[in-house]
Amino acid sequence: MSRGLYISYQRAGPSFLAYKLERIFTRMETPEDVALHNDILKDVLSMVQGEETKFFMDMAEAILYPKVNKRKRFLFRLAAQILHIGKKKA
Repeated sequence: MSRGLYISYQRAGPSFLAYKLERIFTRMETPEDVALHNDILKDVLSMVQGEETKFFMDMAEAILYPKVNKRKRFLFRLAAQILHIGKKKA
């Protein structure tokens, strides 16, 4: 993982990363949407590299079995988890 990538997202904060993550979960209709999706996904995978299995299992569990009170800020919590994993690696 590029340390600079983590530092940039850390400085921007989890709300910025959550905003970008929203593009991963939206419908891709144009080539620009696909390019943006791939770029964001590349950044996320770079930050969670080495812990992908646990990260994706936690994410799938949150999607499949949401708790009522945790549904609202899903992307923000996901962004915080990504930054936490990145912090351990930086």
